[in-house]
Amino acid sequence: MFGVKRLFITSVLTVIFVNVVGAEEFKPSRIVHTQAEESDITQTITELKYDDSGRLVKFIEYEAGDEADPQFNIDLVWNTNEVFASGLVDYDEANVIIYLNSCGLATEIVNGSERITFSYANNNLESMAYDEDMVYFSYADNELQKIGYGYGESIELSYGADKRECTVPLPVVWYNTLYYYRFAVYAGLLGQPDKSYPTEYNRYGDGWVNIDYTFNKDGNPTKIYSAGGITHSSFDSEEFVYEYTQTNSVACITMAQKGIVVDGTSLRITGMDSTEFVSLYDITGRLLIMTRSGVIDLPAEGIYIVKVGEQVYKLKI
Repeated sequence: MFGVKRLFITSVLTVIFVNVVGAEEFKPSRIVHTQAEESDITQTITELKYDDSGRLVKFIEYEAGDEADPQFNIDLVWNTNEVFASGLVDYDEANVIIYLNSCGLATEIVNGSERITFSYANNNLESMAYDEDMVYFSYADNELQKIGYGYGESIELSYGADKRECTVPLPVVWYNTLYYYRFAVYAGLLGQPDKSYPTEYNRYGDGWVNIDYTFNKDGNPTKIYSAGGITHSSFDSEEFVYEYTQTNSVACITMAQKGIVVDGTSLRITGMDSTEFVSLYDITGRLLIMTRSGVIDLPAEGIYIVKVGEQVYKLKI
């Protein structure tokens, strides 16, 4: 038994571990967006609330001083295969359905007659299709380089040498692609195409503009600033100021077409071959479960090693 344990741990050290679920993280709870256009300065406030599982359940957005008349006031209800979002979308009452794939990513947003579909490659967003338009996302070295529109325009991004892992949805990406449904982005339903924080952007060929960041001790941005139009080319400058709340995190990863989804202490694996075994070990390397079933009830919260065929995952529940 001791020999088996040593062999298993040795093999684990040769793979990349991925935290799949359950880690506590900081998510935006309040965002103040300031836009300057000549002498006109306006502010928009976004407030976000989460449930005990870290899922977004409330998205409110209004102009400063006009809280009683919000542009967005959305309640989100989560089910296994879809998320229902109801309330105000751009001042109008709406009932939105967001359909999810097996890894919890949006495949379709439906709001009345409006329909937007999404496609992914290895959980990276590749495209979104509107009724009469397409948006494409191009990557290099796993970083978003270009957002292309079906009508020919594009937004380019570049990155400095001192790269930081991106922890919030980037305004330069989402205000320009999915403005009216940004609550789906903050809910984590579009994955994370922006892996690092870009330091420059070129919007519609107007020239490269710097993006400046201020970070807190946890590595999250407290301020994003640009002396240009991040969300609209007419703005002279824009600033986003962030406040955070600590939540639980639920995520899904895919490696070689295998997906791991954790709901509470239940583990579900998709994309398995019928001949493959799933082995569950505790952090010491002790075998707890071996099965061909794609569903495992975990004994308790903690850190586990999961081996699916020849692939190994580390889970923190």
